[in-house]
Amino acid sequence: MEKTGLINGENELFPFSFSLDKIRHKDNSLYSELLKILLLDRSRKKNIIWATDVYKGRDWESPVCQSAVSAIRPRAFKEDAEKQSRVKTYAEVFTPFEVVSQMTEALWEDLEGRDKTYLEIACGEAPFITSRYDAATGKPIPLEKRVGILDRKLQVAEKAAEGDEDWIEKAEAALKSVYGYEFQGDSLFIARVNVLDAFLENFEARFHRTCDRDLLLKEANIISWNFWQMDGLTDLFPEREKLRRQANDLFSKVAYPRIRFWNQNRSTSFDKVKFEGSRNMKQFYAIIGNPPFHNPLEDTSDEPIYQYFMKASFRIAEKVELITSAKFLTFNGKQKNETKQFTIDRLQDSHFKVLMYEPDATKVFPNTDQKGGGMYLS
Repeated sequence: MEKTGLINGENELFPFSFSLDKIRHKDNSLYSELLKILLLDRSRKKNIIWATDVYKGRDWESPVCQSAVSAIRPRAFKEDAEKQSRVKTYAEVFTPFEVVSQMTEALWEDLEGRDKTYLEIACGEAPFITSRYDAATGKPIPLEKRVGILDRKLQVAEKAAEGDEDWIEKAEAALKSVYGYEFQGDSLFIARVNVLDAFLENFEARFHRTCDRDLLLKEANIISWNFWQMDGLTDLFPEREKLRRQANDLFSKVAYPRIRFWNQNRSTSFDKVKFEGSRNMKQFYAIIGNPPFHNPLEDTSDEPIYQYFMKASFRIAEKVELITSAKFLTFNGKQKNETKQFTIDRLQDSHFKVLMYEPDATKVFPNTDQKGGGMYLS
C-alpha cells in the first residue's frame, strides 16, 4: 500500500489508517491477510465490488483488489469533481461530526439499549459507528471525544472492565453488536478499516502495544461479517442496471446477503431478518443513519426514496433515527399518493417525533443543493 498520509484543510497530517500502516511496516504478510479479510464479501465468497465509476481503469462491477486499495481515499480528501459526481449519482452526503454527536447521544440516553445491536444504514464510512474523524471535513477526533456507537461502547468497556481479559471480552462484544451496510465498495472498505482501527486504537491506548495477531484476525473477521455490501432499496447485492430486479419478483431467484448475529451458530439471510422483524422478532435494537433522500433522474424531478429506507428500518428495528429532507412533512403536487399517505401515517404515529429541524439545509450540509430543509427523525 502506498503512503497514506493526507493533508487536511488545516494543514494537519491525517493518515487514512494509523493501525494498518503500522502493521504494513511491521508484518507485510499479516497486512495482506487483513486486507484479504476486509475486502471479502462473505455472502458471495468473493471480493466486494467497486459499484462506482469514479476510479479510472476500474470497472463498476469489478472486484476491489489489494493492489487497488492505495487509490481509495476518505470522501473528505477526494477531488471536488468526484464528490459532486457521487452526490449527483448516489445522493452521497456525509454527516458532520456535530450532527453525529447529537443523534448518537439521543439513542445513548436509553441505558437499557447500550449493550444491544445497532445498525447504520447506507453507512458510507460508518461515522455513526465510529467517529475517528469528521466524515465531512476529515479532521481527526481524539479518542476520548469520539461519539460513535462503538466509540461509546468502548468507553464504557474501559470504565467497567475488571482487568485486561475482561476488557477484551467487553470490547469484542461491542464489536459484535454494531453493523452497517453500504452500496459503494470503496466506502464499505473504509468503513471496515475505521471500525477495525477504532478497536485497535482503544487496544493500544489500554495496553500500550499493538494487538496480538490471532486476536487481530478474529476481530477483522467479525467486522467483515457485520459490515456488508448491499443496495438498501432492493436488499440485494448492488447491480449496475438502473431497472434493478425487485426483491419481490416471484419469477427470479434472488440471493440475499447473509449476516451474522453472534448469539447464533450460523449466518442468517437478510430476508429472514426482515421476515422475523415483521413478526415482531426484531434483531436490531436501533437503526441510525443518513440514507439518500432521492434517486437522481435525468431531465426530470428527482424521485424521493427516503420513505423506502424508513419503512424498511421500521420493520427490523425497535428504534429508528434517521436524517431526511424536511419535504417529508410537506404536501405538494409532485408527491405521489403513496408518499402523501406515508407522511400522514407518520404524523399520526404517537411514537414518531422530529428531533431537530433546520429550514436551511446548507447550514447542516454545506455545499449541497438540498431544498426544503433537513431534519433528524426518530
